[in-house]
Amino acid sequence: MSDRGVTLLLTLTLTTACDRAPARFETRVRLLEGVEVTETPAVAQVELESPNPASLRVNDIEAGKDMRRAFVGRDAVTLRWSLRPTKGARLEFALTSKPHSTPLTYRVLGGAPGGLRELHAGASSSTAPWIETRLALEGADGSAYVVEITAEAPGGRAAIAEPTLLGAVNGAKPNVIVYVVDCLRADRVGAFGSKRDLSPAIDAFARESVVLEQAWSCASWTKPSVACMFTGRYPPRHGARTTRDRLADGVPTLAEAFARAGYATRAVVANPVLDAETFGFGRGFRSYRNLARDYAGLAVNSVSADAKLITDDVISWLPSVEGRPFFLYLHSLDLHFPYLARATPGRPKIPEGASEPDLYDSEFAYNDHEIGRLIDTLRQQGRLQDTIVVVTADHGEEFGEHGTTRHGHTLYQDLVHVPLVIRLPAALQAGRRIPEPVSLIDLPQTLLALTGLPPLAGVDGVSLAPRLRGEAPPRPLPLFAEQISPVETLYSVRDDRYKAIEQLAPQARSLVFDLARDPEEKAPLSDTPSRVQALRRDLAEFMAQAQEGLHLTIDTDPDNAPVRVALRSATGFERAYLMGQRTGEPFRVSPDAKTVTYEFRRSGFPHHVIAVPNAFNALVEMEIWVAGSAVNSARVLVGPGLSPRGSKWSFLPQEAARAPGPSGDRPIRLWYQAAPAGSRMKTLDPKLSEELRALGYIK
Repeated sequence: MSDRGVTLLLTLTLTTACDRAPARFETRVRLLEGVEVTETPAVAQVELESPNPASLRVNDIEAGKDMRRAFVGRDAVTLRWSLRPTKGARLEFALTSKPHSTPLTYRVLGGAPGGLRELHAGASSSTAPWIETRLALEGADGSAYVVEITAEAPGGRAAIAEPTLLGAVNGAKPNVIVYVVDCLRADRVGAFGSKRDLSPAIDAFARESVVLEQAWSCASWTKPSVACMFTGRYPPRHGARTTRDRLADGVPTLAEAFARAGYATRAVVANPVLDAETFGFGRGFRSYRNLARDYAGLAVNSVSADAKLITDDVISWLPSVEGRPFFLYLHSLDLHFPYLARATPGRPKIPEGASEPDLYDSEFAYNDHEIGRLIDTLRQQGRLQDTIVVVTADHGEEFGEHGTTRHGHTLYQDLVHVPLVIRLPAALQAGRRIPEPVSLIDLPQTLLALTGLPPLAGVDGVSLAPRLRGEAPPRPLPLFAEQISPVETLYSVRDDRYKAIEQLAPQARSLVFDLARDPEEKAPLSDTPSRVQALRRDLAEFMAQAQEGLHLTIDTDPDNAPVRVALRSATGFERAYLMGQRTGEPFRVSPDAKTVTYEFRRSGFPHHVIAVPNAFNALVEMEIWVAGSAVNSARVLVGPGLSPRGSKWSFLPQEAARAPGPSGDRPIRLWYQAAPAGSRMKTLDPKLSEELRALGYIK
């Protein structure tokens, strides 16, 4: 049978060809779009050989700060498999040794069974970065064909990363580049109204692109925001919400979708919080280079991981993907505190000792210059016409406008209003400006629609492709954002005019702004229109579903009876807070974070306590007194996933995903809202912890 223009995935069951008991592994070799295959078995038997069979592994291996999934064997490794490639088929893979100073030799054999000949051979005394190899499969004509790759690193380990079979692409698809400038405020970009003249490259780029004037980030710091862009889901559903969370297992990503469609997928990032393996951001990327691997013990900008390195990396990488569509995710970090006085060609040098906003501006001008150099390279190579290019930010930066600096503390527009510029192939729709609010969670569906690929499943975002072409009404609203840390817990919602912020910790407060009249959020509204009340109801529902942890709700009752609540956990609570605390209601967390108490009088609104135990499945003891008397357990409605223990109302939180429904005769409800499966982490790698501490993510 013959298949053309579809992506085929072969799951390989690997066995060692040696006397010892077979070691089995599973991975994938991709037959990319445009490859003709005359036989497509569901499982292909592959032999994996090594002089030391017990050492055989399929591991994530890093070389030159570039993480890849590889077949690894001590001293040597041979990968051999049989396919039926058609004329013009090509093979690509990468090699390294560990340690990288271990000399490596390699060769590739190919041909009909029993008639293999050498197709390529090489040697290297240093293997960082990866040795990239791409070659034609000589003699391929649709008949049975054997490919054999051998890598030898005597005294070390040899690794062969993700061998991929390629054919001539039929009906070329556009390339896709997403460039995220960490910490970039929208109001610093000329195309978004700035008069500071910091962004001539982005401004020129915007004139041949579509400018989305009111793009919103789903969070005010990097990890949850980028995960929103990767998955199209809000933070409660993708899982990468706090410093110790990772992208939840099983959540589909944009890179995985492009990889399935035959795209070469690569990321070049400069932020350790985007760690490929620990936090799951490498899923779907064939190559993931994190420039931020040397931050331990250093201020973030005292190392040379800057935008120039990203540009240089992409320019050197582009020749390796001739004739194949690619998806590139690029993430610079120059604008992250501490800010440096950057020298940018054509601009006067900023003096040392300048103010933080001026230093930040110099960083942005430098980053803009490097974005311009990248765009110029794409144009000179003739690639820009066939490439979708997105320039945006994960969040903004504050300079004291609302009493705080940096980011990750509030949800004001300085942090969640980000630039978003999308250049379509051949500069289609150049100059179009879209004034209505959109969200960064819309990027995955938009990019997949623009490239003609199936959408991701289970997303919160929508495709903006019809809107970019002027063929559809504005995006459905409202939009949401969150900020969660051990110190702050905030949520926000907006429509095309109004915005509401609910802060749960460190103290509860509610704010509403009319962004049409007060875009800088200087004057909170005291009287809220009816449409704002509807927004706040939407936000309350989002918040209730978003809060991981133990939930205790005491329903409305105007009897004014005094209530005292106590929660205790031997392992302590990661965080505890209220939804809707009123003035004069003591809410306390003990210095050791093992006890939470809350005192109030029942009135005309519900009282809601949330506590997140430090340890999953931690035993939590609860006591409630109303008017001085202990509450009878029959009055508590317990949700799924909680198991009562003993006579003191102790509960063991388990996996659960919903609250129990209301019950008139049981005004107290208790339930546990679990994090997305596979997103919680117990510990962090010590080196990564130091890198995150250098950036201020860990105190």
